[in-house]
Amino acid sequence: MSTMPAQHGHSVGCCNIPPVVSKGYEVKGTYEEIGGKKTYVTGPSDAKKAIVVVYDIFGYFPQTLQGADILATSGSEKYRVFIPDWFVGEPCPIEWFPPNTEEKQKNLGGFFQKFPPPNIASLVPDYVKAVQSKYSSLESFGVLG
Repeated sequence: MSTMPAQHGHSVGCCNIPPVVSKGYEVKGTYEEIGGKKTYVTGPSDAKKAIVVVYDIFGYFPQTLQGADILATSGSEKYRVFIPDWFVGEPCPIEWFPPNTEEKQKNLGGFFQKFPPPNIASLVPDYVKAVQSKYSSLESFGVLG
């Protein structure tokens, strides 16, 4: 259970972080193998804080990677951001959403049978341990998703 109080209203970051670039964005991070997972890694190498992202079911979309780059480089804090490939190269095709046909519903149901959200969530603690092992200078972790 979190001991952090709930926040209400807009955060300072909400009003001061640059908007997402819709076309032509060049990612700032690189891909590495961590804990047996292809991982997008971004942020300063001297960061002491880390963020592990549990992204949506559609995989490594440019906006997701750009969001990680923004988290890593905006504001006064330095963060190293990690986005592991939770779906082992098989994200849900965006064409299946919205699930407004019987076929799309069946396909989406099959995806969730293969990758149930509780199973994906259960991978996070071991993944964080793998990151800690590879990046021992990181002192604290947050999970976003």
